[in-house]
Amino acid sequence: MLCRQKELPPEYPITPGDEEKIYHIVLPISTETCLYGADYSEGLSHRKITFGTNFSININVSSPTGEDEARHIFNSFATKGEILFPFDKVFFGGVYGAVVDHFGIM
Repeated sequence: MLCRQKELPPEYPITPGDEEKIYHIVLPISTETCLYGADYSEGLSHRKITFGTNFSININVSSPTGEDEARHIFNSFATKGEILFPFDKVFFGGVYGAVVDHFGIM
């Protein structure tokens, strides 16, 4: 799956010139696990965007206890980090949350 910023619902503001940046991409690495990625821009972030913080990498957990396991992983990173997007159901399916860990990595 690939979603560009220009394909977002109107309530998600994007920075002019960022229409082709990736909002959501999926890279399957096994039958149970996917890596998700995204480009960030000023309009879609709650923090200052600089080189090194202009993208994110996410982990998808797909197992019988998927949502509980994902919530546990999210909460583990959030303990000493900063929550950018609370863990909850999202329009593109499933649940999602975003956090910057205590090393500053999204």
